[in-house]
Amino acid sequence: MLDNPDCPVVQMDTVKGKREKGKVILTMLMLKYDIMLLFLLPENTASAVVDVFDFLTDILDLDVFQNLFPVILTDNKAEFKRVEELEYTCTGEQRCMMFYCDPMASWQKGELEKNHEYIRYVIPKGTSLDPYTQEDGVIYMIKITIEQVDG
Repeated sequence: MLDNPDCPVVQMDTVKGKREKGKVILTMLMLKYDIMLLFLLPENTASAVVDVFDFLTDILDLDVFQNLFPVILTDNKAEFKRVEELEYTCTGEQRCMMFYCDPMASWQKGELEKNHEYIRYVIPKGTSLDPYTQEDGVIYMIKITIEQVDG
């Protein structure tokens, strides 16, 4: 990243509800555009994360995906371990490059961690995400953004 400072970096992580159970939120912060995408996953698995990458590649087309998500920075949790499937499409075309934060260094994706604090204002830690839908995530994040702007 130091060699390519103009390359867009997307910070990625998950927000869990009840520990190790139920739905989670996959967050992807596009630093270049100041946009955070939220995907409500049915479970906290590597397969669910790969499904999101495949979905985005399908709806955006590979060229657009490569331009929007060239470098993805995340932590070394189990849901991000299927690196080959995240970096490459099922036909073997490279769609992005994955990089991992150093252990115990969540500050390396500090902007995303700060945004997670805002999510916790609406959904306190330990609250199950199972009652929520994908549409709820969009509504809550819009509400948080408006509150930030209004002070």
